[in-house]
Amino acid sequence: MDLWPSEVEWELTCDGLDAPIKGGSPYAATHALPLGASCALKMVDLYGDGWQGAYWSAPAWTGNESYSLGTYLQWCPDGTSLFDCGMHWPYGGVLETASFTVALQPPSPPPPPGEPPAPPSAPPVTARSIYLGVGYCRDNDVWLAEEHVTSCLDTVEECAPRCEATPECACFAYATPASLPANDDVEGCVTAGSGRCQLYIGSAVVTQGSGREGYRAYRLAPAPRPPPSAPSPPRSPPRPPLQPPAPPSPPSPPSPPMAPPPPTPPPAQPTAVADARFGCGYPGPHRAEPDSTDALERALDDSVVTCIRLAPVVYALLSRLFVPDGRTLAIVADDGQATLDGGGSVGPMLTSLPGTDVVLANLRLRNGNCTVCNGGAVYNNQGTMEMRTCTFDGNRAHGVHGGGAVWNNRGMMVMRTCTFDGNHASWAGAIGGQGSASTMGTMEVHDCTFTDCSAEVLPCPSPAPPSARDGTLG
Repeated sequence: MDLWPSEVEWELTCDGLDAPIKGGSPYAATHALPLGASCALKMVDLYGDGWQGAYWSAPAWTGNESYSLGTYLQWCPDGTSLFDCGMHWPYGGVLETASFTVALQPPSPPPPPGEPPAPPSAPPVTARSIYLGVGYCRDNDVWLAEEHVTSCLDTVEECAPRCEATPECACFAYATPASLPANDDVEGCVTAGSGRCQLYIGSAVVTQGSGREGYRAYRLAPAPRPPPSAPSPPRSPPRPPLQPPAPPSPPSPPSPPMAPPPPTPPPAQPTAVADARFGCGYPGPHRAEPDSTDALERALDDSVVTCIRLAPVVYALLSRLFVPDGRTLAIVADDGQATLDGGGSVGPMLTSLPGTDVVLANLRLRNGNCTVCNGGAVYNNQGTMEMRTCTFDGNRAHGVHGGGAVWNNRGMMVMRTCTFDGNHASWAGAIGGQGSASTMGTMEVHDCTFTDCSAEVLPCPSPAPPSARDGTLG
C-alpha cells in the first residue's frame, strides 16, 4: 500500500471489456477476461511523488509480474529541492502506462518454509528500546498518524530517555549530526550542528522503520511492573481509657489592630500587547528591551523573558531567529515601528517551534530570502501566532511550497491589519500553509492589504487561471 493511499488511482482497458475498470489503493475484486486479450494499465499519483509501496497485480492474467509507478520524486539526486535542479513533476500527478496480454498461468508453487527474522542491525539504546530499522517509526501501513514532538539533541542516548519520560510515547527516531540530511532543517538542528530526535505520541502499534536514510527507529517495550507492595504492619494495640477532660483554657487576649492594606501597584504602562500572560506593561526580568541584534538574540534565548520591546530602529540580521519549543513570547515595538531586515540572504527571519504562543505587533519584516525552505519572513511550525499591524515587504521564498512572506505549518495563525507589498515565491506569493489529515491548522486574515505579490505557476495539464496579485482581505 502507498504511504498516502488517497493519491493512488489507476484505470485498466482491455479487449472484451464493456467499460474500463478503475480503482485506487487498496483494491480487491474479481473480473473475467478471455485469453489473449490485450490490456493497457494507466497509473496515476495525484501528488506527484510516485507509488511509495503500492503496486498493481493480477496473478491469473500476468502471473508473478506486477506494476508500480515511479519512485519518490520530491528531492534532486544532490539533496536539493526540485526547483533548484529543474526536475519538475507534472502538476496534479505522475502518469505512466503499462501494457500486457492475458495468458494462462501455471499454478503457483507452494511457498518456501518460513525463515526466522533477521537479528537487529543496531544495539538497543536503553533496556526498553527495540531497534526497528532505518527511517521514521511506522505501523504496518503508513507513518504513524500521531502527534510528533521534535527536539535538537546531540546523541541518541539523550533521545531515548526523553521518549521513556514522555507519557504515551510509542517510538522514537533519531538522526546523528553527521547523518541528518542538510535539507531537513525546519527546527534549526542542521544550523545548530545537532542531531534530530522525533518522538511519536499515541496508541498506534509500531512495527518497522520507514526506510528514510539518515534515521534509525526504535519502539519502546512496556515499562516493567513495580514490585509488590510490602505487607501492612500489624494493627496497633487498643488505646488506653481516656483521661478526664482538661480544665478550660483562660480567655485569649484581644487581637492587635489589623495592619493597613498594601499599597496599590502602579498602573500598567501603555503597550500594543496588553495581554496579561506577556506582561509587556510592567518592567521586570520578564521584559527585555534590546537595542542591538546581538541583544535581541540573547533575549530570545532567555527562557525567563516573555516580552521583548524593540526600539524604533533597524535590526540587521545575519542569521535566523528561533522561538524555542513551548515558549510564550510577545515581540512589540511601542515607541514606533521596529524593522527586522534579512538583507536578502536570511530567511525565514523568525521561526516559531512546536507548542509556542507568539504575538508580533508593530513590526516591519523586509528583505527575507528563504532558499530550499518556506516563508521568507516568518515560519510558524505547529504553534500559535498572532500578528497585529505588521508590514511585510520585499521577501522571497523558493522552497518545496513557498510563502513569500509567511508560511503556516499545521499551526493556528491570525493576522490583523497587516500590509503585504512586493513579496514573491514559487507558490503562494504572500502567505501560505499546509496541514495533514489529523492536524490541518487554521489561518485567519482580518483587514489586511496585499499589493504587488506574485508567485510562479508550475506547468499544468490545462491552462491555469491568472493568479491574484493585489487586493484586501477582511
